[in-house]
Amino acid sequence: MSLSATRRSVFAGAALAGLPYQAISAPKASDGDGGFGTDIPSDLQRYACFGPKTSGGPGDEACGAWVETRIQALGFETTRQEVDVPFLDVSTARLSCGETEAPVWIMPWNLQAAASWTLSVNGPLAWLDAAGSLAGKIAISELPFKRWSSASAPEIQACISRAVQGGAKALVLLANGPSGEAVALNMTAETAVPLPVVTLGSRFAGDLRASAWSGAEAGLEAAGVAGRRPAFNLIGRRPGSGPRLVLSTPRSGWFGCAGERGSGLAAWLAVAAALRNHDGPIDLVCTTGHEWEGRGAEAYLAGLAPRPDAVALWVHFGANFATRDAHDLGQRLRFLETADPQRYLVGSADLQDALKRHFAGQPGLESPYPLAAGAAGELKTLIDHGYERLVGVFGAHRLHHTPADTLETVSSRIVLDSARAMRDAIVEHV
Repeated sequence: MSLSATRRSVFAGAALAGLPYQAISAPKASDGDGGFGTDIPSDLQRYACFGPKTSGGPGDEACGAWVETRIQALGFETTRQEVDVPFLDVSTARLSCGETEAPVWIMPWNLQAAASWTLSVNGPLAWLDAAGSLAGKIAISELPFKRWSSASAPEIQACISRAVQGGAKALVLLANGPSGEAVALNMTAETAVPLPVVTLGSRFAGDLRASAWSGAEAGLEAAGVAGRRPAFNLIGRRPGSGPRLVLSTPRSGWFGCAGERGSGLAAWLAVAAALRNHDGPIDLVCTTGHEWEGRGAEAYLAGLAPRPDAVALWVHFGANFATRDAHDLGQRLRFLETADPQRYLVGSADLQDALKRHFAGQPGLESPYPLAAGAAGELKTLIDHGYERLVGVFGAHRLHHTPADTLETVSSRIVLDSARAMRDAIVEHV
């Protein structure tokens, strides 16, 4: 498929580049170190400066090395655990139809051996659920409004099944959500993708909706390098007798992840610093492989983690630990100095009263859930592995799993407030 230079283009350079909105930022307030002895603003900025954090890539590796020096300085002995991960480095990924050219995120596939790859699919667009055959066509389906995160979502799996059964050449998922962007989806390292599947941001979909009804010709093009590579979990330990206190957080993700991962990692470092003289053994766990449905966490649990009966308390700093809420102003976001409430606090039954007290007034965290309510991400994995003395946060902010998850999404004050509450809840119970 050749691309006309005269087309109206909403995509330039590498796939998924640029911000989805013109951001109008409120000042990012600071409140000192809150007694932690760490510089939360600097930690947030340092995490962001490593760029994309795909597992085993340059950003993830450099970030892991930096974290290692940080926790060694706190007096922890460190170990690296190698984790084999897939990767898909994309140089371009776009959908073209008529005068429209839009960026897409392409679901990784064929990741067993490192190799360059290209994709070029051409055919008429067709709505997935419309009457008529999908054979030889590029199917398109509009997902309901949601903060999308994982390809395992039933709605997405149902779309893929219908596209395969109908003989479609490729599938485009319109990812309706607050970012308007093409959202990246977590998946397992063993997921077999039976046809090319891409997500397209809803803000690019206006003309394409009409084109799909008319059966207009479209082209899907992508290129990059795929394969497998080593990454590493980082474990910091302070010896001692008795049950262990475990503090965990992932560091990897599809893009820069300043809010998704950076806010939790900065809080994790602050709480580790505050508790480094705690009377008892402590494990600090910083995992890779998050975007592969917690592959790094699974590796740690299989090889190095203490047994559930050897844990005094496990505290997990998950996605959207502390990010900024925003006003939606059309194609602009005005970020606020209040927390995005789309975050969930989950804890053991005996911790509920303390969590309610310490997190009172914090949007999204003021009403903790019991473990039986379930969770997502690595926190769900911990529950599934039988850890009963457990507390953690998970969620998804507005720019979750998009390239626009930059420092605009975080505030040191919000991170400090949430870290302080978590520290105080821990101190009360261990």
